[in-house]
Amino acid sequence: MRAPRGRRLPRRSPRPPPARPRRRPAPRARSAVLADIGDSQSISANLSTFSGHLRRIQALRQESDSKSLVLLDELGTGTDPEEGAALGLALLRRLAAGGPGGAGLTVATTHMGLLTTLKYEDPAFENVSVEFDEESLRPTYRLLWGVPGRSNALHIASRLGLDEAVVSHAAEMLGESYRSEGAVLAEMEAVRAAMLAAEAEAGEEEGRLRVAEARRAAAESAGRDRVRGEAAKASRDIAATLRRARAQLGRAASPAPRAPAPAAPAAPAAPEAPAPEAPAPGTGWVPSVGDAVVVSQMGKRGKVMGVQGKGAGATCTVQVGLLQVKASPGELRKA
Repeated sequence: MRAPRGRRLPRRSPRPPPARPRRRPAPRARSAVLADIGDSQSISANLSTFSGHLRRIQALRQESDSKSLVLLDELGTGTDPEEGAALGLALLRRLAAGGPGGAGLTVATTHMGLLTTLKYEDPAFENVSVEFDEESLRPTYRLLWGVPGRSNALHIASRLGLDEAVVSHAAEMLGESYRSEGAVLAEMEAVRAAMLAAEAEAGEEEGRLRVAEARRAAAESAGRDRVRGEAAKASRDIAATLRRARAQLGRAASPAPRAPAPAAPAAPAAPEAPAPEAPAPGTGWVPSVGDAVVVSQMGKRGKVMGVQGKGAGATCTVQVGLLQVKASPGELRKA
């Protein structure tokens, strides 16, 4: 954890820094945020890099508890690597135990490979590294969860132009185990990158499926609306046709006024001819359920679904397309 580029850094004071951790306002979930970041070495105060780190760590542990967030930068550096790594292991275990002098969460950065083994001994620990682009020699700032980081020292030295003979000699001194470990870590990073790519592709595919499903649902809704609109229009048209047909039948059934016959003064008036008798009810054709008929007023074919009453006064229910209409037998004819 280092200051990002562009941040204004305080000038180094000739006086030794105070031996207390940097304290920042803590979020609600933490009682305190305590950090040992940077190099506190001072010739005038007889402080080496290692001594400066230890004084800060001692001071922050006097304030830390089981709800504290503790940040440690380059744990175990500034002294013999084996001793520094051993001290780092012991300190991390103590912080993980919680209580006074412990921590609720500890985030430590280190170049000590031994510290990465804690994950395999205690499930309370986890390795997280920052992905490094070996071509541009820059970090991508993408966290690789569960993958211990590599220092890439030899690779960086070679890319920066250090004599290849020196780099090769260093690799030989590290031995086959170092190369095998590097290959394993590189393979883990590659697998992690492939998993991330697969997850991203799956997310994109899921997004495409959601868009396609939304489009399909919209098309189905539009189709249903169109069918309902057409059915409603057909219903209105049929109702209007029925109203016109019934109005015409009503006008046709009304008796026309008779013109008065001219008077014949010389001859007696002839007796008026009797009016034709109306057909008695029940003497006309009445369809049966299931008959195919034509509704005369509509000019549409339909099927008789029900008959109520008898004779000419019966009422027939006829299914015409999506509609059911009621008509008298006189308004129907055989299809």
